[in-house]
Amino acid sequence: MLPNLDTVQQLASGREPMASKPGLLTDWPWTWLGSYKYVVLAPWVIHSTYSYMVKDKSPVEFLYYWLHRALHHHFLYSRYHSHHHSSIVTEPITSVIHPFGEHIAYFMLFAIPLLTTLWTGTASLLSFAGYITYIDFMNNMGHCNFEHIPKWLFSVFPPLKYLMYTPSYHSLHHTQFRTNYSLFMPFYDYIYGTMDKSSDALYESSLLRKEEVPDYYMQWQRESINNLIEDAILEAEEKGVKVLSLGLLNQGEELNRNGALFIEKYPKLSINIVDGSSLAIALVLNSIPKGTTEILFRGSLSKVAYAIVCALCQKGIQVATFYENEKLKLSAVTQNKVIVAKSFTQKVWIVGDGVSDDEQLNAPKGTLFIPFSQFPPKKTRNDAFYYHTPAMLAPPSLHNLHSCENWLPRRVMSAWRVAGIVHALEGWDVHECGDTIFNVKRILEAALRHGFRPTTVST
Repeated sequence: MLPNLDTVQQLASGREPMASKPGLLTDWPWTWLGSYKYVVLAPWVIHSTYSYMVKDKSPVEFLYYWLHRALHHHFLYSRYHSHHHSSIVTEPITSVIHPFGEHIAYFMLFAIPLLTTLWTGTASLLSFAGYITYIDFMNNMGHCNFEHIPKWLFSVFPPLKYLMYTPSYHSLHHTQFRTNYSLFMPFYDYIYGTMDKSSDALYESSLLRKEEVPDYYMQWQRESINNLIEDAILEAEEKGVKVLSLGLLNQGEELNRNGALFIEKYPKLSINIVDGSSLAIALVLNSIPKGTTEILFRGSLSKVAYAIVCALCQKGIQVATFYENEKLKLSAVTQNKVIVAKSFTQKVWIVGDGVSDDEQLNAPKGTLFIPFSQFPPKKTRNDAFYYHTPAMLAPPSLHNLHSCENWLPRRVMSAWRVAGIVHALEGWDVHECGDTIFNVKRILEAALRHGFRPTTVST
């Protein structure tokens, strides 16, 4: 039989004729995909995709594992990596909290796939963006301290447990320190015997456990928060701890009456509860420049605020407030020595929670903002000076000591934490909570004697 015209044209053009009786995978799935049928071949033509997979999952994972183990050697750990491990209960931001030297090492390590693909000519903007996004996503996910990887994923593909870590897997590294060193792929922990034996059990229990996240700013969560604090106090009591300090949001008049709630509930506690108010007061008063004759006070009223204003009035310093209601409340403990400011000429402002941006704009140029609160005010003025929140620099003799206030410099601890340490070092057998304030002069002298040093200006 002679070939028909279509066949001749196909042969002349170098194309093979279509099958007269299409078999399996001839029409399907190509026909219904139309112009999008070439997407099916994308994984085979995106060379840089699996170039990164090979280069990251082999040398980078391997080198990171051994670098990480080296960083846990006492010499490097005490000088570098302990900064990262100050976060035992991790957060996503913990993933990038490292000393500068470590950042350089990680940059060189993670640059291997990027530089290699550039050298081999397989790089692309998409692969660069994808790789960097992958690194950041996996790093933040591993430190989120919330287990969300579904169990069915590992059931469908069991080898995945060796290729991808989970938040619970890495959380064990931050609590046990000597296990689960791998970057994102637990494979090397299994090979070298550093996988924590409780990894699987913790993963499963984390999925089952109902997450409890109390909110300090919701009144209906107050009982949950106080229960957590109470459990911590009782656990410390059982372990023979002498002093427990209440810091940051673990104390407050509205929350637990500055810790008095626990003393009333357990009057026979041998552990001393310290809220650190006296040292915070001492540091604020110590920060006021000599020769100051007037200050402006603005912030939420607390026992620290009342004590500071009383001390200033006793020194003969004129205290002014923004509002009449603040003046009335403070006058009750200062014999009507507080006034409402008619003009804002004061160059020293004592501020706390509640001071607004608009209020700060009333301060004259060069004003010193001295916070008495546990959290710093928002810095809205470039022509003013903002002091640190009440805090002290830890002495060099204290090792492996960390503070989680990320608004303070390294080795600087809030007064509320330092007070607990000083009480323990001095062996004082007293509570400082509720309405009680320890001797302000005595605790500052003791802190200085133990090597703590005040810190003032932050900007």
